[in-house]
Amino acid sequence: MNREMVSKALSGISMDYIGECQAYTPKLRELPGGKEQKMGRFEKKTSGISRKVLALVLAACLILGLSITAYATGIVQSLIAKWANSFFLETPTDELRESRPDYAEWLDTQWETRAALEEIAGKARQSDEEKNPEELDDASITLLEYCYDGKTFTMACRFDAPQRPVTFDVDSNDPQFAELQDGYWVPAEDWHSYIALREEDRQEILQKLEKDGSVGFTTYAFLVSDHVLVNGEDPGFSHSDPNGNDGIFYVDPYYTSVFGSELPESCQNLPELEVTFTVRCCVTHYRLDGDTFRWADGERIDYPVSFTLENVNNELP
Repeated sequence: MNREMVSKALSGISMDYIGECQAYTPKLRELPGGKEQKMGRFEKKTSGISRKVLALVLAACLILGLSITAYATGIVQSLIAKWANSFFLETPTDELRESRPDYAEWLDTQWETRAALEEIAGKARQSDEEKNPEELDDASITLLEYCYDGKTFTMACRFDAPQRPVTFDVDSNDPQFAELQDGYWVPAEDWHSYIALREEDRQEILQKLEKDGSVGFTTYAFLVSDHVLVNGEDPGFSHSDPNGNDGIFYVDPYYTSVFGSELPESCQNLPELEVTFTVRCCVTHYRLDGDTFRWADGERIDYPVSFTLENVNNELP
């Protein structure tokens, strides 16, 4: 929820409710002995205020309270605002103040940076657009929030990676294992610490190793490539790592919207901007025997995923 949405919500208050508020006159409660209760301090101060104004004030408080509750409970969560509010390069201390002759300038830079990030977050728009790469239906990137203002852009997304079981090849002379003799290797007893596997795959590898004395297998890992394209161009933008963050990653507002490179001129001041990610499948071949654990990189398969970001300065429909 941003300022535009709050403004629209206030302007959309029905006059019927305002009229009902104006017509409503609460009765004073009777006290023992037939006396009426005196007006409290709040009632005295507001008795001359238009009930229409009071209704608008109360409505605004209600909307603000609901929006705060929504953000606090996670019903609505501005990820970019959360990122911006957590920004602080270094906590000011007495030691830092004494050791930096440019302390005042440094501190101003910190707050200016955070203010710039919060301004971006204030313009950000919520989204929930999920896209699957072509020919990769069990992977997806979901656009959760974005801001493109004609000069800079930032995004918050979630990556759901597909899970692929390992494949086995019992023929050690197969061409896909030809490079293993010159690839990376470690002692066999350390093999499990060099590869992340599903438990069922690990058990199957151990069973084949015990039965045959050696085992060859291939894994398929999926990630989002570092490079982020804008309208087909690669200006060097990247994103944060979705691993360990429930798949959520950012096209970092610090580097794309504050101190980083500006968008190419061809991508500025447009009604919309196309941003393309690349989901990459990394194939790796392994060979495990009684003494060594070897591996070599296989092919890399890329699957593009594009989103269209509307300029936030455009009027909302």
